[in-house]
Amino acid sequence: MEINHCEENRLKDSEITRSNNISAADLDEETNNRLRGDAIGDTLYSQSFVLKTLLQFSHLQWGEEVEEDLCFLWDMTVEKDVCKYLFELSFPSLTCAAVTKYSENRFTEIIIGILANILCAECDKHITEEEIKIILNELDTDDPLILIQIMRFINATAHMSKDLPFISETVIDKIKFILCNSTNSDLLLKTLEVVAKLTTDFKLNRGLVNIGLIEASLIAYQLLMADNESEVFEMDTRSKQLTCRYFLEVVSNVCVYFDQSDDKSDLLQFKRHSNVFVDEVFKIVDYFSYEENLLPITDDIIFYMSVFRFVSELLDVAYRSDLFLSLTKILYVILDIEEEIVEMLEPVVELECFLLFRGNPRVVCNDLKKLPREHVKNILKAVSENKNKYDFMLDVEYLLEMYK
Repeated sequence: MEINHCEENRLKDSEITRSNNISAADLDEETNNRLRGDAIGDTLYSQSFVLKTLLQFSHLQWGEEVEEDLCFLWDMTVEKDVCKYLFELSFPSLTCAAVTKYSENRFTEIIIGILANILCAECDKHITEEEIKIILNELDTDDPLILIQIMRFINATAHMSKDLPFISETVIDKIKFILCNSTNSDLLLKTLEVVAKLTTDFKLNRGLVNIGLIEASLIAYQLLMADNESEVFEMDTRSKQLTCRYFLEVVSNVCVYFDQSDDKSDLLQFKRHSNVFVDEVFKIVDYFSYEENLLPITDDIIFYMSVFRFVSELLDVAYRSDLFLSLTKILYVILDIEEEIVEMLEPVVELECFLLFRGNPRVVCNDLKKLPREHVKNILKAVSENKNKYDFMLDVEYLLEMYK
């Protein structure tokens, strides 16, 4: 369960942050006993404060004090005992009644954020399908801060559910609309994460998974990766790294759906338009073809290469000189440290072999001449040692003859 991930988002825009750093050991026995009578579990947070705050839902008079109390309650939900207590008070039901009754955007944002937090907690939790649908109805809002919390809510429900009957075609259409039209970076990133989560382990109904999910995700990805100050492709921030990760998770997950489906129409459509995806693959591979960007090898880089291998073979992508040369540079670097990063070597070698298989021998020869001869010899040695492992028949004898 992604507890830490939920925590980092819970109140980053809140104006009010309160702290509960008091330890029971710092208090005298009388004070400690008195506080314990009203405490929530093993915390020193007050049950009466929570009850007082929730009672305001019955007749909301929105103002600064109410907002402060709710923000403090939001902060409190990092504690498992507080989350457990809120479930005992039927907080999901209270939230659904409140969002239906009131139209104050900040109020809606906070209480859905609290609900998302408690659904991430490591405690017994329960929310009905009807309650989930009520929250999902709020996707009609145009407030990006509310939408961010709804995406966190969807993420939490997807994490705790084996299947997703509450995710309808209408919900998917709204998610795709956000990906295609929003300019809010935080919302786009969170929505990409949601699509990646929904399509993991075949949770989402096959009838809802189509090429449109990839197309919408690509639009969001391109906007998030764009740098208005430079035309150079960069992955130098954690936000861009996550953008890349979520986008490739979506593509990989959706391609698994396509591959295992009897209906191959979506896969054929993706193949016909795969050049747009391959353009983005090239940018990523080219970025990592520079040693200063490639090293040290991270789990994310290994994941990127594994996705490129799987999707390239599934789509039977055509040979591209620029992609092949950039990948070859990566392979040369990792061959020097292969014992340290076996997980990285495997997908890169296979993708290299696949591109060689798809390439015209004359074009491949001309491309390899652009690289140092000793580098090419090392590459061909690795290719020759591995070429028989794959489903495609690769002949590199002509290259080995050239580089004796």
